[in-house]
Amino acid sequence: MACCGKSNVGSKERGVRILVGAILVTLAYSHQLNEWAWLGLIPLLTGLMVRASSIAGAAILMMYWMAHMDFPYIENPNNFIIDYHIVYALLLIWLAVKKAGHIYGLDALVSNWKAIQHNPPLRWATSAS
Repeated sequence: MACCGKSNVGSKERGVRILVGAILVTLAYSHQLNEWAWLGLIPLLTGLMVRASSIAGAAILMMYWMAHMDFPYIENPNNFIIDYHIVYALLLIWLAVKKAGHIYGLDALVSNWKAIQHNPPLRWATSAS
């Protein structure tokens, strides 16, 4: 990408981001009770404000994890403390830490705008800081 000064074609982060996006799309369609779940997928698939949406998604997944608890088992006797909610939450936190929106995402483009540079919450959300 010309705006970032380096090319990340074929990088590991891009592959993980595509994999996580596919998993989240699958989750959104499999959980019909969450009619609003697609709103959380838009930032992760477009790469816009990935840091904020990843942290919010991880918080929601941890709430779902606690809602299914029958301590020490989660949903069934096969899951002992750790289940897919924790794994997905850790993946989302990893995306936020690695600034995944800057790899083939809109965060790299938007972070150079003056309106983003002069607004600290937006600068943080687009990983421009």
